[in-house]
Amino acid sequence: MNIKHTHPEYAAPEDRRQALLDTKRLCTAVLLAKKEAASKQSA
Repeated sequence: MNIKHTHPEYAAPEDRRQALLDTKRLCTAVLLAKKEAASKQSA
């Protein structure tokens, strides 16, 4: 069995929490941009 993905290890729980928040903000921004682009095309 080949493991292709492992979760990163963090020095402190706060570091993990911050990384998850950063990922959430990035994903939210991308989804918002796509939603705005789609609404501009349909208008």
